[in-house]
Amino acid sequence: MVRCGPFELTLVHPSGETLPEVEKDGQFYAVASPGHMFKARVTVHPHLHTPQMLMQGIYNTVSLKVDGIKVGYRKCIRATGTTDFPGFLASGGAQSCSYRSFVFSTPQATEAKKATSLQFVEGTVQAKVYYARDTSFHQEVRPQGQVATNETVAPLPEGKKFFLQPSLTTGQGALQAGPGFSTSTYQVLGPGSLATLLLRYETASTLLLRGVLRQDNPAHQAILQRFPETASREEQQPAAAAGRKLQRQQDAGGEEGGGQQQPARQRQRQGDPEKIDLTSKPNGNAADEILAARQRNQVLSCDLTGDDDAPQWSTVPRPVHSQH
Repeated sequence: MVRCGPFELTLVHPSGETLPEVEKDGQFYAVASPGHMFKARVTVHPHLHTPQMLMQGIYNTVSLKVDGIKVGYRKCIRATGTTDFPGFLASGGAQSCSYRSFVFSTPQATEAKKATSLQFVEGTVQAKVYYARDTSFHQEVRPQGQVATNETVAPLPEGKKFFLQPSLTTGQGALQAGPGFSTSTYQVLGPGSLATLLLRYETASTLLLRGVLRQDNPAHQAILQRFPETASREEQQPAAAAGRKLQRQQDAGGEEGGGQQQPARQRQRQGDPEKIDLTSKPNGNAADEILAARQRNQVLSCDLTGDDDAPQWSTVPRPVHSQH
């Protein structure tokens, strides 16, 4: 969540579940996937001026931009509370209104835009909060036209890595109905906003490439496991992993539970390569292993096609090349 004083901004699923979030260098990111709907939720927590606001009839009025585009309406919160922005306004009046749901989408690069910096407005949700007072005047609510979206991004400057570009933007989803707007008019108090809340949203794979999400952080690992593109293979295919473990046991001692594992040197003499773990050794010990293999007229071979996270090294006879 992004919070400034008593004001808070989060992105939530239609069910109300908050999207996972992560923070780095003061910037907050919601982690999401293309094709999923969401709502923007603004909460005003109780604070020092709450009793005074209630007595004087002062409201918090909130405006919202998604990818730099105004959504077409504002929401009012009486002193404290929570309100949701369900989508872009399609049409609205005093009796009813309709919205186009917010849906995460994959952006398309266009030469019509020029990137002057890496601070893209695409991939952001921004809420501004103001004090406002009900003027007791009412006016007719006029229906408004459909709001355009911003689903394209400028190509990155030359030499910049692709994952620095926004990985998500927001498109328009299904049409949904909502209650009509209030006919009351509000006067904004003060010269500017009380708070500006900016929340970025990206895919898990992009945040992993940027180093915002880290595999060695347990909290981050829990987030990565929620998305198929970043979940580890062990989590995605537990049955396959169990099968590989059983096969290794059978290879080591025949049928499961029968026989004993042969010594490493004996397996090597029988043609089974000796497995050596270089990843847990200091540099000096790893160099000793390489030298010892050379003295035995062998080489160290690394299997990068295995399913284990760590590289699998083994000693194999040095190949003999003949000329014809």
